[in-house]
Amino acid sequence: MANPDEPSCQPRNSFAIELPEPYLFEIYVKKNSDLASFSESRALTHYKSCGRKEGRVCSQIDSKAAFKALVPKSISILEIGPYIRPAFKKDAYNVEYLDAFSTSELREKARAAPGENPANAPDIDYVWKGEPYSQLVKKTFGCVYSSHAIEHQPCLVYHLNQVSSVLEENGYYFIAVPDKRYCFDRFFPESTLADILDAYLLDRRAHSPRTLLRSRLLTTHNDPARHWSGEATVDPLKQPVTKAYGKRIKDTLALWRQRTGYVDGHAWQFTPDNFEHLIQCIYEAELSSMKLEVVYPTIKNRFEFFAVLRKASHG
Repeated sequence: MANPDEPSCQPRNSFAIELPEPYLFEIYVKKNSDLASFSESRALTHYKSCGRKEGRVCSQIDSKAAFKALVPKSISILEIGPYIRPAFKKDAYNVEYLDAFSTSELREKARAAPGENPANAPDIDYVWKGEPYSQLVKKTFGCVYSSHAIEHQPCLVYHLNQVSSVLEENGYYFIAVPDKRYCFDRFFPESTLADILDAYLLDRRAHSPRTLLRSRLLTTHNDPARHWSGEATVDPLKQPVTKAYGKRIKDTLALWRQRTGYVDGHAWQFTPDNFEHLIQCIYEAELSSMKLEVVYPTIKNRFEFFAVLRKASHG
């Protein structure tokens, strides 16, 4: 019988969340009626050759609601960047919130946004001003959740290590990530390992001028259905150069020169495949303890995919 006075050798977070496979034959043929007669091998070949590219439903995780439902209500959660629409409510989950804005600041933002209700702003537990997460939070959680936040981080490696610092051993990081092919980043190239390591070596803690310039000058519309349909969309680099566009360039340069605080933008452009590759590279290079568990691909007419990472030792 174990001595209760002796320290346990078990990790504090001994639970395991059941994560569905990103592809299941039964779901693939059931959700896609034209494939109902396919055998397992034929269905898998179809999925690999065209089904994934077509955004066909291929697993239980076919929506953000299904993804969030993977997080047990019993687990302690830190939600990063809930803004005024937290994924997890305090009356139903053991959740705390970390945001760059206080509750009052979020309510002010909601008042200025058409159709938003300031009362929806959650009570922020930790107002982040750039300090290490562990210094601000001073506790650990079984799960960290973020939605459309990871692409805003100036240094991806630094962000992963900050998340790791507030996770229990074997804890999970649930992430909703915009797919650059189906949002306003469509014409940007995918981020590469060299891009990630460049930010890491420079220890980048704030966005570069490039992030602001691209966000202000080179984005397109954000309608995923139009992107999925293949509808012709003008590449911002190929738009006619007018005096109005020249003024927009001048105004953007002035915005950078006159900045007084944090300047936001998408630092990274991900697809499910390149995100998987980059996270695996970072882990295998032992730059982070966050190991990829699964990626759920983008579904047709949506503009985001989902990933789960786990804090794990190297070995």
